[in-house]
Formats: sequence, C-alpha cells, structure tokens
Amino acid sequence: MKFIVALIMFLSVSVTVYAEELVNAGPLTIERATSNAVNNSRQIRGANEQIEMVDLAESRAEDAFWGSLHAFGQVDIVQRNVRNMQFAANRAFASDSALAGRETLQFVVTNHFSTITTAQNELEILDAEIELLERELIILELMLELGMGSSISVRQARHNLNQQNHNRELLEIALNQNFVELNRIMGTPLHHIFDLIFEIEYAPLGEVNLSRVITNHDRNNINIRNARRQVDIAQEELDNHTITSNQIAPQQQLPDGTWTGGNIVPGQVTRRERELDLSSAQRNLSTERENSENRVRDIYTNIRQLELNIEGIYLQIELLEMNLELMEEQLLAGQITRLDIDRTASNLLRLEESLRQMEATHHILHIQLENTNLLF
Repeated sequence: MKFIVALIMFLSVSVTVYAEELVNAGPLTIERATSNAVNNSRQIRGANEQIEMVDLAESRAEDAFWGSLHAFGQVDIVQRNVRNMQFAANRAFASDSALAGRETLQFVVTNHFSTITTAQNELEILDAEIELLERELIILELMLELGMGSSISVRQARHNLNQQNHNRELLEIALNQNFVELNRIMGTPLHHIFDLIFEIEYAPLGEVNLSRVITNHDRNNINIRNARRQVDIAQEELDNHTITSNQIAPQQQLPDGTWTGGNIVPGQVTRRERELDLSSAQRNLSTERENSENRVRDIYTNIRQLELNIEGIYLQIELLEMNLELMEEQLLAGQITRLDIDRTASNLLRLEESLRQMEATHHILHIQLENTNLLF
C-alpha cells in the first residue's frame, strides 16, 4: 500500500486531464522513442548551432588578427594563441554537450518506460486486489445477515474497497499523464499511448574494478573535460604573461607641472589576476572530479545493496510459493477457504512486482555507472 501511494504521488505531479480520447499508437521501443526525442530536442539543436557560432566567431577573430597585422605591423601572438585555445574549448564542450544530450535523453526515456510499466503492473495488481475485497465484502455482509459477523467489519471492508478504487482512479490518471510527458519529449501527439517494449534481463554486477570505473569517469565526463581545458587556458595565460599583455601607461608631464601615467592601462590584466584565474580553474576542476568520484561510489554502493535486497525477495517468493502449495492441501482438508489462497496469491503477485521494480532500478543504476555523463 505504501508503494502505491508513493507511486501515485510521483506520477501525479502537475497532472493534467486532457479532453482528447486516448489513442493507442502501437508498440514503442526505447530506441525509437530516443530517436524521436533527439530529433525533437531544442537543447541538442542548440548545441549543434553553438558549434557553428564558435566557428564563425573564430573566423571573425582571425580576420581581425590579420587585419591588425597588416595595419599596424604588430600583434599579440600570445593572446591569439590563448583565444584559439578558448575557441577550441568552446567547440569541444558544445560537441560533448550534444553527445551527452543524446545519452541523457535515452536515460530519461528509459526512466519513463520503467515508471509507466510499473504503473501498468500496479493497475493489474489493484484490479486483482479489488476483486478480492469485493468477494470479502460479500462474505462479511452475508455473515452479518446470519448474525455471525459485525457491522464494524463490514464498514471496514467497504472502506478498504472504496480506498482501493480511489487509488486505482488516481493511478490511471497519473499513468496517462506520464504518457503525456513521454509524448512531450518525443514531440508526438499528447493523447497517444503506446504498448511499451521494456524487457530487462537481470544480472548481478559481478566483480568491478571501482578505481578503473572512477578513472574512466574522470577521463570522459564532459564537465571534467571542460574544467581541464579551462585550467590549460588559465595556465597558458599565466605562463605567457609579459609586460606587453600588462602594459603600463607612459608617464607624461602636463602643462600644469603634474604628471600622469605610470598606471596599468584599463582593460589589461595583472599577473596576480592571472594567478587567481588559474587557482579558480584548478579548484573547479578538483570539485568536478570529487563530485564525480563520490557519485560513482554512491551508485556502486546502491547497486550492491539492491542486489542483496533482490536476493532477499527471491527467498521470500520461494517461501510464499511453498506456502501456497501447503495451502492447497489445507484447502482439500477443509481447513481454509479459496479466498485465503487467493489472498496469499495476491501477496505473491505484489512481491513479484516488487522484484521486477528492483531489477528495473538495478538496470537504470547500471546504466549510470557505465555512462560518464549520467551522474545525477
């Protein structure tokens, strides 16, 4: 029951009820949904356009550089090199962002598939539980008529039945809303629903060289890569900081006898400022690396804990299946009713669904562990 309430709360955020009749648009795979999402993504289009903007800006800067050389016969080669490093960094980050955007969209789509599948399974379980509650209510009402039961038991059973019917209505509305969100991502009609193809073959993580995983994330995470580029640029600016890039205005005597100049020309950068820029870039790099390592360790720990929980669920299912076999014998001996067996079977169904949800979560965490840009 707690899980149903939590799921309803998760799915019901910003629930919108649409007047359009829902249309089943047929089967949908994660690959096809991701392709639709990529084609519909403004962020990815923006990243691709950013690459073109960087190219245009670099071309204009180069034209200005050569124009200055022809006009004045002198240029700042150091600043040109630093500027080109920044252009290369911006271009690489935009390219990385486009790739990471595709990976993130596939991850988001996978989460939607998992959430929708869970809600659909929960609806089936609720239907079975509602059917049991209806049967139980009939029996309690009959016992009350025969003077063998209490009105409190009947009221409680009716309340439970009404509550489950209410939960089912909320869950169905929330399920449709999650389809709406998936359609928004894909750019498809909002009233479409699909037969999602979402099958997971569970396999424990096995032996993992965590240090190697952390190193892989450290090497390939786009935020860390960009932070390294900024350190390189700041280091280049500091290493090549000269008097020409930190000019001092010449001193001149004014007609009134006072002197002017001798100060740093406005707009120029001091060596100390270069040092502070480098220190800031290095701190940012260290922060990005620490965040990445901590998140990798957290995900790894969650996966290991989840695998232990999954083992526990398997044992519970095995025990419940043995209890069902025993209950069949008790039914033949007249010791219990068919309703008792059906209640236990319903508990088994819910336990099996809990197992499926854990395996789906394991699958998603495994994706995060393997992908260097999904550490959120």
